[in-house]
Amino acid sequence: GIVGVFGALVATFASLPSGVVATATPLMLLGGGVGLAWGMRVSPIALPQTVAAFHSLVGLAAMFTSIGSYWANRASGSTMENVAAILGDFIG
Repeated sequence: GIVGVFGALVATFASLPSGVVATATPLMLLGGGVGLAWGMRVSPIALPQTVAAFHSLVGLAAMFTSIGSYWANRASGSTMENVAAILGDFIG
């Protein structure tokens, strides 16, 4: 679980240009701080609702990722990228 996510983050950051890393790092820290602050306020009784709220944010992130993938690889017709982008939008 967490080891795999950490490995994916390290591999992603290693392949990015330094300018992108300089932008992404503060944004990730900000998002982590907001999540930590929100998580500290949640009582154990409200945990299922909080998990559901964060899961909806994961779906929103999947949609934005699909849209960005489509914009980066625009092609007409039914290519693998187009099909993946459409499925990502519907599933997300």
